[in-house]
Amino acid sequence: MTQRNKELILVDLCARLPYEVKIQVNEWTSLDTVLKVGHVARLINGDIELKPYLRPMNSMTEEEEKEFKKIVYDSMNVDDISASVYVADWLYSKHLDAHGLIPKGLAIEAPEGMYK
Repeated sequence: MTQRNKELILVDLCARLPYEVKIQVNEWTSLDTVLKVGHVARLINGDIELKPYLRPMNSMTEEEEKEFKKIVYDSMNVDDISASVYVADWLYSKHLDAHGLIPKGLAIEAPEGMYK
């Protein structure tokens, strides 16, 4: 894994810690392993490789799309940094692949219904 990809996944995973994102560790863990701070620390130290299970952006339901559009519209009335954080946090809370990690091979597409 390149240093840039490692940094990208670390930033993404740290932001997802509050949302119980499920992960695969070293290609052998079960589908219900939830990301913990210890996993991130071990990733930083380089002794494990992990990938989060994320939903592709195109998997948003109609209800989620409406909510997302409202969040983006509402965030236009606040400063850029707050708006970006608010929008990103919403995406993380829905386990959506906000950074395009799935096509880069840094995340696994979550099976349908995993995050219900």
